[in-house]
Amino acid sequence: KKKEEGRKGREMEEFMRSMMCGGGGKDGKDGTVDGGRMALSGDGEGGSGKGSSSSKDDGIPFACHLSRRPFENPIVTTCGHYFNEKDMMDRIRTAGTGCPICQKDTHGVMNYPTKLVAKKRRLVGRDGTWEEYFEMSKVGGGGGDAD
Repeated sequence: KKKEEGRKGREMEEFMRSMMCGGGGKDGKDGTVDGGRMALSGDGEGGSGKGSSSSKDDGIPFACHLSRRPFENPIVTTCGHYFNEKDMMDRIRTAGTGCPICQKDTHGVMNYPTKLVAKKRRLVGRDGTWEEYFEMSKVGGGGGDAD
């Protein structure tokens, strides 16, 4: 079971790296982003240290970490990881309240993803859908190299 969890974790890191970097995946040779931790400047103000709101890689994903589909009703955990609310609720029911990414106990707390919503509005407009936001990652509109 631990091997399976490790494999899923590596797949998730690879997927999120490709989503955040526009498919580049050039951040770490060890298969992780930022030396093992996802550098999220999400609602926890962690971040890449660039300080620019137009940063190419702000660490905010284009899709749910769990389902790997476009967001539907996104939430952010207390540790700064983004998920669809339904996917996170299902995960909490089956595996407990630990974050699927960093295993920090979230105590079931899910917050409104202010920075994710702001990024979506900036990229696809106020009336844009989460599907359109997801599509921006495929064309390189949300950061990373679009070569």
